Amino acid sequence: MALHIAADALFGAVVMLATEVPDEKTLALGEHTARYGVGALYMVRLLRTMAALMEIRGEMLWDDGQIHEWDPTRPGCPYSPFSGYLDEFLSAARNPLYGDEIMDLAETVSVKGRKYAVGIKVAGQSIYVQDGFTQLLCENLRENCIPVVLKVAPKKVNEMFKTLGIAGENIPDPLPRSFSTSEAGRIERVMRGEPEPPADSNTGGAGWIVEGKHPEVLRTLFMDFKQSLDPYFPDTITPLTDHEITELDARGLWFDWTQPPRPGEFGDIEDDEDSDEDRPPSNRGSRAGLSSPREALDAIKRLSNA
Repeated sequence: MALHIAADALFGAVVMLATEVPDEKTLALGEHTARYGVGALYMVRLLRTMAALMEIRGEMLWDDGQIHEWDPTRPGCPYSPFSGYLDEFLSAARNPLYGDEIMDLAETVSVKGRKYAVGIKVAGQSIYVQDGFTQLLCENLRENCIPVVLKVAPKKVNEMFKTLGIAGENIPDPLPRSFSTSEAGRIERVMRGEPEPPADSNTGGAGWIVEGKHPEVLRTLFMDFKQSLDPYFPDTITPLTDHEITELDARGLWFDWTQPPRPGEFGDIEDDEDSDEDRPPSNRGSRAGLSSPREALDAIKRLSNA
């Protein structure tokens, strides 16, 4: 995830990150994103913003005065690519309060987001994307994503990629048995792309080989995450445009997402000025528990007085 966030940031995207539970690594990455937060509530707010951005960008005029779908080769785009990272996604999608909306919005963004350069990146502890995902979201992940998987159990590499729907000819060779520095030269061989000596188990420590022009960056990020990440990110974080922020604010979506739920954000607005004692009982509450005509008459009188 660090590699992808760094790549997106260097590409000039606005990157935002939400995680279901806090940890040291996501906190460090969050310092290099436009917005970072923890919890299912934060994640659903990020997804609502991503869905609204698709609508907003669908009406923004390009330099030629026309509306276009995003194309990195076409000049005059009025906005920058956007990447929303969702860590521990399935855990958040099972949240009793916000889980259903998280899954629905993620599905929507996965279907339409690329038209507006709005990308969704989900992360979790399991490779089995069908475990808890809707069928449509699962299909979109398989069709539109490049899976990056670490900590694969021994002898599970081929099975993992088949599960992800990867064709056999596209399944990469397994990585070396270990990245330990105890065997001199191993890391250097990997970074140079040289093959490892044959092994009886033929197992790998990761399911996807990442190639790059600067292997020392990969090595540093994987081997010592606790060091400063500053050298691998741009000095300036790409923001949303003023127009996008204005439109998001008009929709009630641009605020501090760490706040508790706001009145009306997830349902009917309650009048905070009325206490429970002063608020008239609902019809359902008035009918419940009535066991005699006398009690029913008293209930009608109370409603009439209210």
